[in-house]
Amino acid sequence: MKTFNDIIRFLMEIITCILLIMTGLTFSNLLLKSTFAGIIPVALMIIWAIYMAPKSKKRLPETSRLFIEVLIFGYTSIMTCLFSPTMAMSYLVIISINTLLDHKL
Repeated sequence: MKTFNDIIRFLMEIITCILLIMTGLTFSNLLLKSTFAGIIPVALMIIWAIYMAPKSKKRLPETSRLFIEVLIFGYTSIMTCLFSPTMAMSYLVIISINTLLDHKL
């Protein structure tokens, strides 16, 4: 069960990046577009790689990781809601279940 959940988790992390880029590209203003489709997703990927990745040497404790996950996944859900409310709800349900299982297993 843990291996399956880890695979889903990895896919959801990739989907998170894709959704952030997609929603950022919906802005018409070039500054907003480059910020929300470029800078923010890259910053979140760097934060994830340094502090959240399973093999990271600077991995945060469980409660801190959970807090950051809620922020990142919540932000992604809100941004996706601007693009597609149905997709945002689907994402939120899947990532919530996955996060619960990930921190429980």
